[in-house]
Amino acid sequence: MAAAVVPGEIIQTPDGFAAIVGGFANAGIGDLVPVELHVIAEVPAASGTTLAVGALVRWNNTTKLAVGTGGGDFSLGYAVFPKTSGQLVVRTRFNFNKLPTS
Repeated sequence: MAAAVVPGEIIQTPDGFAAIVGGFANAGIGDLVPVELHVIAEVPAASGTTLAVGALVRWNNTTKLAVGTGGGDFSLGYAVFPKTSGQLVVRTRFNFNKLPTS
């Protein structure tokens, strides 16, 4: 890893895929860590964010929240359930298809 990570953290792998860091004790810089690439996970999102089924979900690495197309730092995957205003998570299928970069 290029930076220290903790289990459950969402990261972008060196080859550009979104991943969730697997369970282990905290890892430091240079450590190899297990990651989950092809999962369906509930990803935190702001209350006001809305996403339709099939919408591209992107990750804002500063706020640590899911956002829609046009925002965020990298693509996670696609929403598998609608995310309506008031909900605090979006269920996302990570890396199911080749993802756009924006």
